Amino acid sequence: MKTPTQQLLEANATRIFGISCSTPWSGSGLLARWSKIAAMTLAYLGEHFTSGPATSASTLENITSPRSGAGNGNNQVPRLRRGRQPHHSERPPGLLQEMRLGQIKLVNPPWPHQTEALEFISDKAGAMLAMDMGTGKSRVVVDLVARNGYKKVLILAPLSVVANVWPGEFVKHAPGLLDVLPLAGKSTKARQEAAAKALGSGRPTAIVMNYDAIWRKPFGDWAMGQKWDLLVMDESHRIKAPGGVASRYCSRLSDRVGHRVALTGTPMAHSPLDIYAQYRALDKTIYGTSFTRFRARYAIMGGFNRMQVVAYQRETELRNLFYSRAYRVESDDVLDLPSTLSINLMCELGSEARRLYAEMSNQFVADLEGGQITAANALSRLLRLQQITSGYGRLEDGTDVEIDTAKAKVLEDTLTDIGREPVVVFTRFVHDLDVVHRIAAKVGVPSYEVSGRRKDLSEWSQGVLAVQIQAGGLGLDLTLARYAIYYSLGFSLGDYSQSMARLHRPGQSHPVEYIHILASGTVDETVMEALARREAVIDHILKEVGK
Repeated sequence: MKTPTQQLLEANATRIFGISCSTPWSGSGLLARWSKIAAMTLAYLGEHFTSGPATSASTLENITSPRSGAGNGNNQVPRLRRGRQPHHSERPPGLLQEMRLGQIKLVNPPWPHQTEALEFISDKAGAMLAMDMGTGKSRVVVDLVARNGYKKVLILAPLSVVANVWPGEFVKHAPGLLDVLPLAGKSTKARQEAAAKALGSGRPTAIVMNYDAIWRKPFGDWAMGQKWDLLVMDESHRIKAPGGVASRYCSRLSDRVGHRVALTGTPMAHSPLDIYAQYRALDKTIYGTSFTRFRARYAIMGGFNRMQVVAYQRETELRNLFYSRAYRVESDDVLDLPSTLSINLMCELGSEARRLYAEMSNQFVADLEGGQITAANALSRLLRLQQITSGYGRLEDGTDVEIDTAKAKVLEDTLTDIGREPVVVFTRFVHDLDVVHRIAAKVGVPSYEVSGRRKDLSEWSQGVLAVQIQAGGLGLDLTLARYAIYYSLGFSLGDYSQSMARLHRPGQSHPVEYIHILASGTVDETVMEALARREAVIDHILKEVGK
């Protein structure tokens, strides 16, 4: 006898997922089958949406670590180094102290590595602060503005950072230095008018705008016509796609600004090729203005249609050019943070969800091999597989149908064990946020949210904070909690690393525990394995399928 949910799903399976529901469920070999599905799909997507295949954990660490040695001249991944490490340091003890930089009174002296970073970027038209989260990048920018007496500053950042970070940074470190105007939540025309009014006041002003809106008319044209003293590109890895609209706009805008600074803790989150577009907006003399030539010089292409980076070359040159404009600080070198622990809690999908997952997997493989998959519907089907592991399917009208509660039950048990202590639950999908609120209410703890639809961070002091990982990976201080639960995972290593660092940063006084809820034998395990090894998902799955 079929359940009502099963009847609904079978009746709508073609409309929901474009598949039939005739094939019986079989658990054997499912993980291997998923690897094949994901490998074929993500390889295809990589040709359309990425600057090159991802890079392994060891590669990225060697590239960005000041402790790494020089390259050995072969085709291995380049190792980059500034040539010296930042100082191990702490601010002097005691109450708030004041110091003066020029004629500006600053609250608290900077750390030694911040002073060194300031010296590094001060005499360069374009420079990068490649400093880990929590090591004080924004403080260096405040000191730069104070030292040089800049009056017109444009700060570009992800939307979540615009209002939540920069106004507070100037107030905290240099109150009264300049007016800070965060522009969010209005039309681009209204933002342009507000910015023009602020600059017209004659007072020193910093305009803070998000990347996704800066290029839109009329603001984009207006900003291009201003004489900015300083352009700050916060979380500059957001413009790493050379063909992106925001990335190309920043490249043009930077030509009109005398001093440019990029800030990021993950300059090469997925590949050494990520650095090209960021440097194009900083200093075009370093890597040039052609991504094709840049890739040909530093990468060796191979694989299907020679569209995959199989190795890197000219490591020493790439390293030296990178550090000619980048000041690197790793948190382990300058911060004394508590320990971390990562654990996985496994659950088994129910029979209906397992069968639907297998049906979609089988059809996916058949369609890929038959050439019926496009870039758009491939990504859509990948997301639907993840949605199934979260316990729901989506109808054509956008309605979510719950098909499984396996993860929800694990979350309930975990929250019950934690009690009313603050805990962050990261999710990928909006539906998952609703589940978190439902479970929190069931166990009797308050719940709050940070996502595209709600911003409750200031209200959260106990209970659960549900965070959509794309919104919570940047600009948030989540050190109130020592537990982070990952209810669902994304494919971005950068987003995952950033979200972890929001708890494990200065201000955290307890060991941090990261808890991942994973559905056995599904995409969850594949993605988690890649993230745990600090490999981007695409690269990891391609290697797995090749075994």
